[in-house]
Amino acid sequence: MIEDPVRIGFIGAGQHARSMLYPSLHFVPGVRLTAIATRTVESAARAEMDFHVRCYAGYERLLADDEVEAVIVSVPGGISAELSAAALSARKHVLCETPAITSPEDAERIRRVLSRTDRVYQVAFCLRYAPIYRKLRALLDAWRKEGEGAFCLDIRYYEWIHHFYNMALYLAGEVKGVHAWGQGKSRRVVLEFENGDLGTIRSTAFQNHAIPYEEVEVTRPDGMLRATDRSDLRHYRGPEAVPSREMEFDTAGGTIWRNSASVAYNRLNTLYASGYAAEIEDFAECIRGGKMPLSSLEDAARTDALRRAVEASVRGRG
Repeated sequence: MIEDPVRIGFIGAGQHARSMLYPSLHFVPGVRLTAIATRTVESAARAEMDFHVRCYAGYERLLADDEVEAVIVSVPGGISAELSAAALSARKHVLCETPAITSPEDAERIRRVLSRTDRVYQVAFCLRYAPIYRKLRALLDAWRKEGEGAFCLDIRYYEWIHHFYNMALYLAGEVKGVHAWGQGKSRRVVLEFENGDLGTIRSTAFQNHAIPYEEVEVTRPDGMLRATDRSDLRHYRGPEAVPSREMEFDTAGGTIWRNSASVAYNRLNTLYASGYAAEIEDFAECIRGGKMPLSSLEDAARTDALRRAVEASVRGRG
C-alpha cells in the first residue's frame, strides 16, 4: 500500500469517466482525487457538486494547480495526445484513456515530450490489467515453453475493437500480415504473427450484455485456453475423453479459474475484474515505486498501426 497517496487530477467528466474511472478510485488506496477539469463552466459546476473537489473549466488551470501531481486524461481520442503532451510538459504524470494515439504524428509528439521529462506516461489498455488476462498470459507463456508449435487465437468482442488489437499483440507479439473485412462497424480480421501464430478478431455492432460478448480462445493440438467475459478462464489439456459417468460438471476435464476464487475479496467487483481499478493502481505504483508501466506509448503506437492496417485492408476490399 502506498502511504503517500498520489494526488490525481482528471481531465474529462464524461460518461466513461463517471461510470468506470471515478468509481475505481475507491478501490485504490494509493491515490486521492484532487481536482477535475471539464470543457465548460456548467459542466465544471456539475462535477464539483457530484465529486466535492476543485473543478476547473478548461484543462490549463488544472495543469497549473501545484497540488495535482498526476493526470488521468479521459476525453475523445482525437485530442488525447494534445492534452497528454501538455500535461507532461507541465511535469504531471499521465494515464491516458484509449485511444491515446490515433496517428504516427500523435506518437511522435508524445515521444518528443517524454525525451525531455522523467514523468510517467501510461496508456489505459484496461484488459492488460484485468486479472483474467494476466492469468491467461502467464499460462500461455508457460505453455509455449513446453514444446514447439504455433497457436491459434480467436477473439470476439463488441465494436470497441481497439482493446483487442492490443490484446492480440500482448498475447502473440508482432504482426506480419493483416487481412480484414468490414460491414458498417463490424469487422472480421485475420492476423499472421511473426512467431507463427494465427489470430482472428471478430467485432459486432450488436450489443446485448445478457449473452457472453467477450471471448478469447487460444488453441493448439494439445489443448485450449478460453476466457469468457473477464470472469471465467478454462484450460483444457490433452485429447483424452472424460467418461460421462465420471465427468464432473464444473471441470469437464479442464482447470477453471474464476474471479471469486483467484482475486482477493476486496477486489471482487466489476471495476477491478475489468482492469480499471488495477490500471490506476499500477499507475500509482509506477509513480511512487519507479516501475515501468505495463502499457506504454510504444504499445499504443503499435496498436494504432494495427488499427490502421486493418482499416486499409477493409478499404482495399471495398
